[in-house]
Amino acid sequence: MLTVNSLIGFGAMAAGSITLGVFVGGSINGASQTTMDYITIAVIGNAATFNTLSTSRQSQGMCADANRGVYAGGYVSGTRTNNISYFSIPNFSSNTSFGTLSSARHSSAGCSDKNRGLFGGGDTGSKVNTIDYVTIQTVANSTSFGSLTVGRDGLGAVADTTRGLFGGGLALNASAVCDYVTIATTGNATNFGNLTLARLYLAATESDTRGVFFGGTIGTTRQTRIDYQVIQTLAAATTFGTLATARSYPAACSNLSRAVLGGGLLAANTATMLYFDIATTGNGTSFGDLTLARTWFAAVSA
Repeated sequence: MLTVNSLIGFGAMAAGSITLGVFVGGSINGASQTTMDYITIAVIGNAATFNTLSTSRQSQGMCADANRGVYAGGYVSGTRTNNISYFSIPNFSSNTSFGTLSSARHSSAGCSDKNRGLFGGGDTGSKVNTIDYVTIQTVANSTSFGSLTVGRDGLGAVADTTRGLFGGGLALNASAVCDYVTIATTGNATNFGNLTLARLYLAATESDTRGVFFGGTIGTTRQTRIDYQVIQTLAAATTFGTLATARSYPAACSNLSRAVLGGGLLAANTATMLYFDIATTGNGTSFGDLTLARTWFAAVSA
């Protein structure tokens, strides 16, 4: 899943078959990074180096299947990009060009059903409602999928085997809107039910039934809110817990039972990670540290 963020739907994979979470790129005081970290999600501890991006990047959307992580858009050398690249998770590879998005944009959100990956929203200079899709194992340019109900950037995304949800973000103001689509078909999104709190630059990840949305910001005020949605039940979100310290611009991943939230902005950039049992509710427990404290990055799992 994968977020900024991103994050991802795990299709029909069993929780035990997902072992690694990979945190990609990011920003330190506006400077894009090439860092790729990984964790073994079931094992509490610090992250280790996965590989290095060939080009520094921040604010990209990400998704994955069982083997391949795909990231799209963001900033490269201070300029919005439409580039899509991928890497092999089991092989700890760097990155290879995949294709292009329909437009150069940053701060979209990605999710997948482990076959088709979606990238929704973003900023091209204005907020867009565009949803593009790729077939993760087919290297090619993206194809138009449909539109979100509201154009926005800085949103989070989650998915199960059939449905993708896009929640929060920045439209004219911070948004609580949560939309859904059926991933295997194309078409415009439909309103799902709002988050409990309008916010942007949040992280999201999921189990095979629940999507969880972490932190974020309203204006310059970082948030502690954690919400969850039951992905197959159209309804407003429910409070999952509260972060001990307000956090914005983080990234999250999961093995379908444990979610790990990492990085972002506290009073300053942080490398700290927390973990959560998705099937229950709670405020999180210390997991370890990323190799680098940073913001504006994304994560996937496989």
